[in-house]
Amino acid sequence: MILDHTGQPFRSDPAYRGANNDHHKNWRPRKRSADADLLPEKSILDARQADLFRNNGVAKGAKQTMTDHVVGSMLMPTPKPNYQALGKDPEWAREWAKKAKSLFKLWANSHDASLARNQNFHSMTQLTFMQSFDAGESFAVPRWKKARDNAFCIQIIDPDRVCTPYGKTDGAGMRRGIEKNSDGEAIAYHIANRHPIDISRDLLKWTRVPARTPWGRRMVIHTYDITRPEQSRGVGALVSALSEFKILDDYSQAELKAAANNALIAAFVKSDMPDELIRQIYTPSADGDAGATVSSEYLDARNSMDYSMRPNSVIPLLPNEDVTPFLPGRPNPSYSAFVENIFRQIGVSFGMPYEMLMKDFSKTNYSSARASMLEAYKFVKNRRAWLISSWAQPVYELWLEEQVNKGTLEAPDFYANRAAYCQCGWIASGKGWVDPVKEAQGAKLRVEYGFSTYEAECAEQGLDWEDNLEQIAHERQVMAEKGVKLSDIYQQIGDSSDTEESNNATA
Repeated sequence: MILDHTGQPFRSDPAYRGANNDHHKNWRPRKRSADADLLPEKSILDARQADLFRNNGVAKGAKQTMTDHVVGSMLMPTPKPNYQALGKDPEWAREWAKKAKSLFKLWANSHDASLARNQNFHSMTQLTFMQSFDAGESFAVPRWKKARDNAFCIQIIDPDRVCTPYGKTDGAGMRRGIEKNSDGEAIAYHIANRHPIDISRDLLKWTRVPARTPWGRRMVIHTYDITRPEQSRGVGALVSALSEFKILDDYSQAELKAAANNALIAAFVKSDMPDELIRQIYTPSADGDAGATVSSEYLDARNSMDYSMRPNSVIPLLPNEDVTPFLPGRPNPSYSAFVENIFRQIGVSFGMPYEMLMKDFSKTNYSSARASMLEAYKFVKNRRAWLISSWAQPVYELWLEEQVNKGTLEAPDFYANRAAYCQCGWIASGKGWVDPVKEAQGAKLRVEYGFSTYEAECAEQGLDWEDNLEQIAHERQVMAEKGVKLSDIYQQIGDSSDTEESNNATA
């Protein structure tokens, strides 16, 4: 009897086909914890992904496309304090939220939001997401500079700087620079004073930064996606498809070089000269007889020939020579279909349809394009919700705490009711429309039938509904003052559309 690692006898007939060893006898992966799988290989995985993002246009484009959709040009809060839990009324909540939103916008648009004064909140949000795409995680440390109008600012930390100090080893209480307690909670982060591989020659030193203060303030914001229990560090977006991406990159480079090399050859000059004569020409006699003269004269004439290809060229040929055109097998006629199929598989690995990955909508109609974009938008909304909860919301809470301590915003019993005061929604860049007319009509119907609200529909397009209504009211007031009627504008737009349709029909 043969026993397995648990002491149980091996089954001769597995219940699941995937456990059958007839075809998979060499496929015996080990089952390890999340950290045992990831941490020993994280450095090489991150380095290989970074290399692809630097040198592969599709990989870099995928990261930028995902950043454009998830983050866009902005990510702004819409404060919604829980007035019921705070014992307040809706009018108080609206006024308080309006002031908080205005103050946050001033801070978010300023480069004082970053410690180095080289980024605002929006660009830091993009960097955080990009870093999470690259290495699977991002680290940020809140800092306070008293000389600034808003002392609170953020320092983005390279994930490689969070590492286990020299003299310490990873174990139950330390996981690649993250110190944990018996509950698995991160209690401190060990941050090096520089990147382990940097042009600076400063001695590496580590600072132990507590995860939170005694009263609960975050001191490190660790943004990463937890996909397995007890996972301590993040996994990059391309890890599952990393091998395919690199092999395809090498294959594409080889095809490109082969096509370029073949393009340099226009034709071959072939000779039907008898073998014996060729031997005589290229092997002159040692005693300097007539063969040597024939050989040298032939080779001199051969070398003086100009075989370069130009318009209306006349190519001189020696006796028994013929020009044969070069018919290369490159570019490979099946290359495009093959690469497209691989990129479709790669796109699935990180939730991006092929059309979005390659910016190729040439094979889609309205229905299929919309279906593809809706499927992608599910993934985008999921990623955005994750980014908000793990990055944007913690930053907002830290900023709000400073405003309360400064007295800029009144929030009685803030620390006892932190969750109620910090409650808010978030608005990102709009998802856009495939067909503006149809989708605008759909939005109108959803609001009219009570399936949606002005706030929700505006947020889908990256707009704050209150700001939008205020702007509409202002525009209509200015129109009334100047004697401009909306009906006249609508009529002009309608006439313009009718004229354009008529011209298109005539053409």
